[in-house]
Amino acid sequence: MNKDAKFQTRAIHYGYDAKQFHGALNPPIYMTSTFAFDNVQQGAQAFEGENNHYIYSRLGTPTQALLEQRIANLEGGEAALATASGMGAITSALWTLLEPGDEIIADTTLYGCTFSFFEHGLKKFGVTITFCDLTNSDNLKQIITDKTKVVYGETPANPNMRLIDIEALAKITKNSMAKLMIDNTYCTPYLQRPLELGADIVVHSATKYLGGHGDLIAGLVIADSETIENIRYYGLKDMTGSVISAMDISLILRGLKTLHVRMDRQRL
Repeated sequence: MNKDAKFQTRAIHYGYDAKQFHGALNPPIYMTSTFAFDNVQQGAQAFEGENNHYIYSRLGTPTQALLEQRIANLEGGEAALATASGMGAITSALWTLLEPGDEIIADTTLYGCTFSFFEHGLKKFGVTITFCDLTNSDNLKQIITDKTKVVYGETPANPNMRLIDIEALAKITKNSMAKLMIDNTYCTPYLQRPLELGADIVVHSATKYLGGHGDLIAGLVIADSETIENIRYYGLKDMTGSVISAMDISLILRGLKTLHVRMDRQRL
């Protein structure tokens, strides 16, 4: 599985054994909506979660599973979920984590569509949105409460590259009921791994650097296995339907092969 190899090697090879696919250098693309079962019993067990047989592509495919395993490994997380867009990742996660009466504390600088979802989406359904300058972690200390379920920030932020201290915020959220959710789109796991700094959930717009070629729209969520399973089966399956296409999965896997080169150039 190459789990201990260098980042560049894992970005290209992690989770894939060409010998299991007739020596194909690139993973097969599964262009299917449904999967066949050997018998009714196998199908029933699949729907009950008693085996790992694929059911329907809204819940995943072998190619999607490979991408999710690879990005989880690169981010240092237990599991991941691929979605049809960055906003699909954010909305699928937050519809799963929040209920009416809960609060999000968000940094004052956000991607425009994220801000709109908070202000015009979640707020309409009874979620309190509190904006706070998270560049100073003491500000969070003063306003976080038992109703705060998510603390949300981007670092660097879109579009002004504003930074927040993930580790400092995590020390505060660990003593509360809140999950720290970080948008890591700009840095990618090659330059920054928020989970290793104490964040609970990481999201990406894979449209940007992870895809890298301007030819796809996609998103990713990385967290512990239980959280990802809940987002997959509730936030994505039932609430957003933000299902990534087979071709876009393949393009992201291709983009990961040159991620380190592109990010090194960005640093220069």
